[in-house]
Amino acid sequence: MIILVILSLLNLQNIHIPASENTTSSPKAVPDYATYLEFSPLGFFGTAGGAHIVAVTAKKPGGETDVNFSGTVYFHLTEENPNSSGFFFNPNTWQVVDSLVLTPADSGQYYLFVYDNDPEYIVFYATTNQPGVKPSIPYAMFVDTASANNPVIAAIHGPEFGHDSTNIMFEITLEDANGKINPNFTSIIDTNYVLVRVIDDDGTARISTFFTGDTNEAKAPFFDGRAWIWFEDTEQETVLIVTEDIDPLHDFAPDTHRIVIVPDNIATDIMPYTFRGSYTTAGEKKVLYMIAFAEDGPDQSNNTSQTMIWPIDILGTQSVSVSPSTWTTLNSGVASFNITDTEMDSFVIIRNDAQGTPVLYPSIPMFCTGYKDTSEATLLRVELLFKMAAGDTYSIDVSSIDNLENLDSTFNGWYRVDVYDHDYDGSEHVMDTLGTDDFVFEIVNGTSRFLIMDSEPESMTIQVRPYEGRDPVYYYLGTELPFGGETRIVFTPAGTQAVRWEIAPYTKFSEPGKTIFVAVNVVDSTGNVVPSWSSSPVIELTGSATYYPSPVPITKGAGVFGVTDSVEEAVVLTVYGGGLDTVTDTLYFMNPDSAAYILILDDRPEAAVNESLQINVLVLTPSMEIASYYNGWLYVFVTDTTRANTSSTYLWPDSVYINSGSGTFFISDSEPEYVDITITDPAGKLMPYRAQARFYGNMSANIYGSHIVNEEDTMDVYLLDYYGNIIDFTSELGYDSVNAYGIEYGASNGSFYFNSNSISGFTHGMARFRFSDTEAESVTIHIDPLNYDLFHGSGYVGSVVYALTGTPSIPLKLSFSVNPVNLEGIGISYQINRPGKLSMKVYDLSGRVVDKKDIFVKPGVYSENLKGLSSGVYFVKLKFGDRTEIFKTLLVR
Repeated sequence: MIILVILSLLNLQNIHIPASENTTSSPKAVPDYATYLEFSPLGFFGTAGGAHIVAVTAKKPGGETDVNFSGTVYFHLTEENPNSSGFFFNPNTWQVVDSLVLTPADSGQYYLFVYDNDPEYIVFYATTNQPGVKPSIPYAMFVDTASANNPVIAAIHGPEFGHDSTNIMFEITLEDANGKINPNFTSIIDTNYVLVRVIDDDGTARISTFFTGDTNEAKAPFFDGRAWIWFEDTEQETVLIVTEDIDPLHDFAPDTHRIVIVPDNIATDIMPYTFRGSYTTAGEKKVLYMIAFAEDGPDQSNNTSQTMIWPIDILGTQSVSVSPSTWTTLNSGVASFNITDTEMDSFVIIRNDAQGTPVLYPSIPMFCTGYKDTSEATLLRVELLFKMAAGDTYSIDVSSIDNLENLDSTFNGWYRVDVYDHDYDGSEHVMDTLGTDDFVFEIVNGTSRFLIMDSEPESMTIQVRPYEGRDPVYYYLGTELPFGGETRIVFTPAGTQAVRWEIAPYTKFSEPGKTIFVAVNVVDSTGNVVPSWSSSPVIELTGSATYYPSPVPITKGAGVFGVTDSVEEAVVLTVYGGGLDTVTDTLYFMNPDSAAYILILDDRPEAAVNESLQINVLVLTPSMEIASYYNGWLYVFVTDTTRANTSSTYLWPDSVYINSGSGTFFISDSEPEYVDITITDPAGKLMPYRAQARFYGNMSANIYGSHIVNEEDTMDVYLLDYYGNIIDFTSELGYDSVNAYGIEYGASNGSFYFNSNSISGFTHGMARFRFSDTEAESVTIHIDPLNYDLFHGSGYVGSVVYALTGTPSIPLKLSFSVNPVNLEGIGISYQINRPGKLSMKVYDLSGRVVDKKDIFVKPGVYSENLKGLSSGVYFVKLKFGDRTEIFKTLLVR
């Protein structure tokens, strides 16, 4: 291996890699220090003898970097063929390292190189001497055979489809005729760069590299035969990404990659997902989903693409098995696999791929799952109450357990609680044990507790999930509750006269030795929880089943207990006592592959008013695997929970047939609102599923008037359905409103104002606003709904240019000029006598837009000098008001 001098010259700590925006607000209780490490590579594939960038980062719960982290970090590497051919290298000290001291000067992150001279799989992770900081979850990389030949092409690797306004990474590799990478090319001199450009029709596609901002053309530096770019486009179109050799000495061929930016509902990637976190107890089954992901969630219409996973066990005795082990066709956009390891392995590599149409790109082509010893935490257990009385506070117990349900009393960590209350009135509260509102809570010695209450009766969605690690397969803990810890809960009016017991099992099925939790309530004749009741019930179970705790504590009319059984059998559960009506149900302890759950994969589906919303239903086993053998009918109920006119919701069919574990039904709604969906098994064996869907109206606005200073203009905002028709909708609730505002481009002194209220509800599908301005200037008008779920189309509406009184149409005095010949950049000058919007586009000879801008200008004289363009002939199109001029110009550089 040749260690290039460049490694000592590059300061990787100053590299900026584009990242997605983190918009999560900071909870009160989250610690302001790191609790885990992340040690991740820039890509999943390497080349023998080449350097590969890895970053070690100290992370706070929720994923924020701890920029003040101090401590020694130790690096660990495991080879498929152990011979010490792999190691870590610090490019700032030019030394091989197995540890590093991080200080606040490093801002919580450090870049290294990982090397391996042999082609093989490697796994690496990091630990630290800082107490309370978890080791990183292992990452895997495949190191391929290197090429000693001269490269013949700068090949582009990445997805063929993407979504707008999303950062997409592409890798560029210097390959020989056999597709092998030559690692002896690094940006030690300017010639070891590759020129990358994007070609689209209007210049909205941009790229960035390590050292550049967004641009349509950039030089990407090679790191031992590899370079990376980040691509983004703001509109749906077909874009070409092209590589070009800068120096003819190399004489490698260019490459062209086509990416199509598609609508948000079309899947572009296939992604591994598990509800159960990164780790599993040895000997226990782990279920992994492969899901076709679109920008707005799983693509449930995909029933044609195929996927496959396979394990690579570089530790132990090849004890890992996967089922199914062949290419599997997606069912409603998802396929499920069982992974089992009979021995304790700290990690097992899981590879995955996709084939067929539509084309899906593996976003995480390999990852590690680990199999831990008994009593090591792998799951988050939440003893949830499904039904509570409004106005009262209830405590929810949380603990960390292994997959055999043993408590890990040594585990310390963090989890997050989110509630989705559709009326946005702040009546719901999640709190710590001191009664302080929060949404992040700590597990200490394996246990925790949070409080929940709602001051008004309503149903809502609650999700309790781990908060350390990274979605979807890099969480330290999974969730024992189905569906990622997300479910529906209800706060009822407080009942006064207790009449009967009511129970809600978390599931009807479990395997012997595992627990079925059952929520229990005391309710009145209408089903409302009676918070004054605190006496325990009598619990009777048939067969060999037992329950705990005994007696079952009831607090404010609610409680929870667990039922377990050591043998396969059906257990009749009876709850009675206190003179209340008795309730019974049947629980089933049997084969873990039996059907148990009903699931809608899209947890919060949405559609426009009067659009047919397709709902795909899956039937799952207790381990969350798709029950592909299951066939039968399920009942579907849709309830209008927002407004009183339940006739507005249309459903077909009102029952759904499940074939090979999946089925489909449709709902539609004639007004914007939330609806509750309940799916039940008429035989009573499957756990009912409850979800919430929403139907939204699309807002469209028109502005009209004289646009004269001190005279009134009007804006009408219309609420449209899926087909573009006005919805006959009149606002009933506080959030059925839209807010309007203006931004001044003049004196900006508040001369623009609304004559009516700037917040308005809808009347028969229309909201009207009236506004004026006391001086001549340009104003942009914007609208925002009070509820983004139910009213779409917020943002910029249009511009109003106010003229002086009595001169509604100021004669436009406008002059444009463009230098006919330019040496450095294209020179443009213009003079304008009134404020307004100026649009400018620059086209090359092929008609492609190479530069553009839309700006608001005041009266005055302006000049522009457009730089960054290559030599050639260009056309400049300038537009102001109803005046448009086009100039031809030559740029010579």
